[in-house]
Amino acid sequence: MKKTMLTAGFAALLLVAAGCEGKDAQSSTPAEKQPAQETKEKEAGTAAPSADTKGGLPNMTPILTLTKDTATLYKNETGSIEYVGSTENQNAANYSVALRATGDVAKADMEPLQFDLITDKGVSIDVRYSDLASVRVIKGKKYFVYNTEEEIGDSHIVRIDGSIAGDDLDRSDDSDYAKGKFSVDIKPSKKTWELAGTKFPMTLHTMINDTRKNELGTVKILSIESEDTNSNSYVVNGTVTLKKDLGEKDKVWFTALQPDIPFTADGWVEPDEGDNFFRNVETSFTRSVDMNVPFGANQVEDLYFSVLGETFAYNVRTGKEVKNPDISRMPFALDTGAEAKDQIFAGSGIEGILDTAKKRKYNVTEIYNYTWLTPNEIGHVVMPYATGGYKTLTFNIGTDQDSSANGQPYEVVVYGSDFQDMEDSGAKGTVLWKQTITKNTPFQPVKLDVSKQANVTIFADTKVRDNGYSFVSDLPFLSLAVSDVILTK
Repeated sequence: MKKTMLTAGFAALLLVAAGCEGKDAQSSTPAEKQPAQETKEKEAGTAAPSADTKGGLPNMTPILTLTKDTATLYKNETGSIEYVGSTENQNAANYSVALRATGDVAKADMEPLQFDLITDKGVSIDVRYSDLASVRVIKGKKYFVYNTEEEIGDSHIVRIDGSIAGDDLDRSDDSDYAKGKFSVDIKPSKKTWELAGTKFPMTLHTMINDTRKNELGTVKILSIESEDTNSNSYVVNGTVTLKKDLGEKDKVWFTALQPDIPFTADGWVEPDEGDNFFRNVETSFTRSVDMNVPFGANQVEDLYFSVLGETFAYNVRTGKEVKNPDISRMPFALDTGAEAKDQIFAGSGIEGILDTAKKRKYNVTEIYNYTWLTPNEIGHVVMPYATGGYKTLTFNIGTDQDSSANGQPYEVVVYGSDFQDMEDSGAKGTVLWKQTITKNTPFQPVKLDVSKQANVTIFADTKVRDNGYSFVSDLPFLSLAVSDVILTK
């Protein structure tokens, strides 16, 4: 959390990246999200890969024939998670079970969810996030398919026990695990329904040819490619031409987001040839994005990424540009001259977060961890976003209902691309928006004209200068939360 003073212009967009990950580094949230078509009932059947190549595209995930069972595992005022059936085939190599998420709950990160399937033979089948095989979309609803190593044989599921809060060792009555527990009975059905497979090319070569210019220089994205989309590895090809030489310790940062899975990656780009990026020299780069799961089709073919302060968003199969990408879960753009704080997607869990007006939000980035401050470090909130290439930025900002009762108000300012963190003196730069946030401030919408900004930084000085507090609950500052960060052309 130490501050780094950088000047405006060139240095303001290039990160001094000591200790950061390299060209092919990534941090991911493994969950495949792939679309499917509406379902239909059948008399009986078993799960099997489909050879259907309608439209010239093969199925990347198999058609599944599932029992027509339904039970609600979790529900709030915005949506629900339901069990909607399983394969029942004693000769199958894997046993599959499907859950359906509706409404805003479909935006949630399903990683904390864990459950046990109880059969009529008294067998318990353990299902965890690591068993998630695919996520498919049908008319806006997400279907999560889990494959287990167990074979159910001729038995049936009669109960599902679990927790939306994960398998925490603390299972006391007041723990998150205990509060999120569920146990539902299942009435087996003789009817079945079909969950369609998803289609996508086996290889990919999508021409982009998108050129952007800003105060740093020029970046051109040429293509997105994959020799084998089953490998889950995709390559972004482009060129960078800088207006000044890149220093030995400076980096051209790269962040990526597949918003529907969701999957994130960050690191930097390096020259395909040569030692570095130099002034007025057009230099090619090849940046791989190694996802844990493949792209799907239709609604989940998008990839967002930022290079040199410019955000790019495309359908990777067609090359069509996404005009209003939601970058709420995009890793902070560390080449903006701002030393970003720990990025915590606090509202991405199954319950989201409630603001002070008790309105539920998902896809929330929250900044609150100042427990490691030393007397020489400063409690600044720094949240930088790459906005180059877009005209408007909208987001919601406020505090959640769990903010400290001792939290003191502070002024939140959104700065343009000339932002500088001045340590003890606060910050300076072009002010795009500012407002005082208190412990009672609910989420409120903000709309900014960013047509002349390669990036913006949300900033606040908490006035905390050291950590002379024993517990997190003693910390006298607010948790600043931002949700629904959307760029518009």
